[in-house]
Amino acid sequence: MLIPVGFSYNSHPERFVSVENAINMQPEYAGGRSAVILRSCPGLSTFATCDANATEGRGWVTVRGVLYCVVGRYLYKVASDGAVTQYDRIDGSGIVGMSENGEIIHITTGNKDYLFDVNTEVLSTPTKTVFGYTSAYHNGRFVSEDPDATDQGRFYYSGIDGTTWSDLDFATAEQKTDDAIRVFTHKGVLVVFGTRSAEFWGSDANGPIPIFSAYLNVGIAGRWAVASADEYVGFLASDGSFRILQGYNSQRVSTTAVEAALTADSSAEVLAYVEQGHTVFEISTSTRTLCYDLTQSQLIGKPVWFEKQSNGGRHKARFCVYVYGKLLTLSYNDGKVYELTRSAYPDAREFTLPHFAEDENRRWGVLDEVELIQRVGTAAIAHNTSQVMMRTSRDGGFTYGEERWSNEETLGQYDARVRYLRLGRWRQITMNFRKTDQTEWTVTGVHARGR
Repeated sequence: MLIPVGFSYNSHPERFVSVENAINMQPEYAGGRSAVILRSCPGLSTFATCDANATEGRGWVTVRGVLYCVVGRYLYKVASDGAVTQYDRIDGSGIVGMSENGEIIHITTGNKDYLFDVNTEVLSTPTKTVFGYTSAYHNGRFVSEDPDATDQGRFYYSGIDGTTWSDLDFATAEQKTDDAIRVFTHKGVLVVFGTRSAEFWGSDANGPIPIFSAYLNVGIAGRWAVASADEYVGFLASDGSFRILQGYNSQRVSTTAVEAALTADSSAEVLAYVEQGHTVFEISTSTRTLCYDLTQSQLIGKPVWFEKQSNGGRHKARFCVYVYGKLLTLSYNDGKVYELTRSAYPDAREFTLPHFAEDENRRWGVLDEVELIQRVGTAAIAHNTSQVMMRTSRDGGFTYGEERWSNEETLGQYDARVRYLRLGRWRQITMNFRKTDQTEWTVTGVHARGR
């Protein structure tokens, strides 16, 4: 029988329900023999090193096609050839807010603001008394929230030049009495996210103005849990769901399994990118990264989720932007800028199939053979140097048996087969496949033969 590969993260908290998952493998609609295939996610290739001391990537922005980032305690410019220019010190630690108006970069740390003039390359500090953590550019002005819990919903905005600030230039989101923790702009609209609500604001000559009846009855889990790509905005909501903005409303796209894995983590981060027909939102907590593929979800008709890992933990990427003709990401922990590219591969890829059983009468059977249907022979692989591991579980994914390794074949062996023989007795079984070799991996299905 042909067992189709799974197309979503569906690892239920109760393992006997489901252990289905794909790690560093991207579900993709094919429409052929298998409606859905699994492809290797793009890997990370070093583009530039800002700080060789393995420091934190804290934020970045592009100005007139040039990339600027804060890594560790300094501001850097990264050129198209990967050359790095270091500027003055940015105090504090943790993620910073960054936005730009074409001439000036506004940087917020929660304790101090900075203004960087890209023409004179001078870093200065504006005269302010309230310092937010996030920054947005909205119709000629910089905007930043008031982190003081006593000033619920308040945010401040700069003068039209972007350099002057007044304690009297503020507005208050008033639909609910929750704190404003993130300001975010999309398509000329300012979104003020709170802990229990979100409001949409336009602007006039005097500053931001609220859009009547435009608000959400759900807030954001944490200030860095929102991103936009390909006309869409996605955010991890305060109720633990992941949502996509649709106009002034939001659509829940997370599943029960995803919400159980993520929860409403206040430290969660979201990045988004578009790559080869995939519009992907990555949601990272301190320990793991789950990804929602919006484009493939639309094609398949069901939510498509998968997991990304770097060295067994959360994915290394923290921010993502298309610049210099490349999709670049800033690492959260090693001071580097990476290119997200198909010419590199993740350090390990694996997927776990849903449970399957002999459902007619639930009798025991013997599993004689399992064949992994995949594309092989498409790269110059030396014989016996690229292998795929398979292991099985008969107790709902709680424990697995021995690892069985099968060789992939060499260049040109397009009819090669990856098989595992004499797998023993079964009544209900699940399978886990894993590959660590740095070669391409595309899987279309699994064929099992038993009696």
